[in-house]
Amino acid sequence: MKTKWNLPKSEKRAHSANVERLKSGGVAIGLENEGSSEPPRLRIDQSEFSFIEAGAGKGMALALCLRLAVLDSGITLLDDCGITIPGCDDANFFLVEPPEGSLSYKVFGWLDLDRGSVLNHLIFTGRPLPCGKIFDGILVAQSFDSLPSQFQRGKIQAEICLVDQLDNVYKSEVELIVERHAQEGERARKGDGLFAPKRGVGTRVQPLVHAHPSSAVGGAVIGGKEKTADIVSRR
Repeated sequence: MKTKWNLPKSEKRAHSANVERLKSGGVAIGLENEGSSEPPRLRIDQSEFSFIEAGAGKGMALALCLRLAVLDSGITLLDDCGITIPGCDDANFFLVEPPEGSLSYKVFGWLDLDRGSVLNHLIFTGRPLPCGKIFDGILVAQSFDSLPSQFQRGKIQAEICLVDQLDNVYKSEVELIVERHAQEGERARKGDGLFAPKRGVGTRVQPLVHAHPSSAVGGAVIGGKEKTADIVSRR
């Protein structure tokens, strides 16, 4: 399904300009839950440390530790998300698909996450989320664009947007810890069709320490922040 959240960046900017023009003319636009007196149907909060991994060239990998509380019935999330980083406006991010027959999610050789701690295959199922359920885990995303050079270390602010089948939008502010690598991601530096969305990530060339985060999905508590930081494999 094509929505404003999976449009190319140029079309998103044109869409936003059209929305602002219509709003200035008094036309009510959208259902983005902003300024609404109704309680949110889905609540998204950052639960622990989250990371953005980037190399010297193309490729970014995101591990977002989130807690999603489903407060209403009938919410089916589209398998797409919008991630906005100020100063990185032209980057396109895609969800990492569940690996077939694998017990972990691997992204560009930088992330190696236990499947049991990842949210992707649990919340983007094409089915309504159970009302009252709390999903607690890691959202994994990637981009084949470059992280601008001004982001070397430290923390940066970002916004994540999820959208349901009725085009309702659910937003959350997140803080990302920047981790830089001396080389590009293993698949990001190869030009075999990488720029198509929804492409799975291949196997690693060099072995990494396989991380075992203390998080579990579906209402269990993620362990201390030091434990959560270990979800990202280090070199």
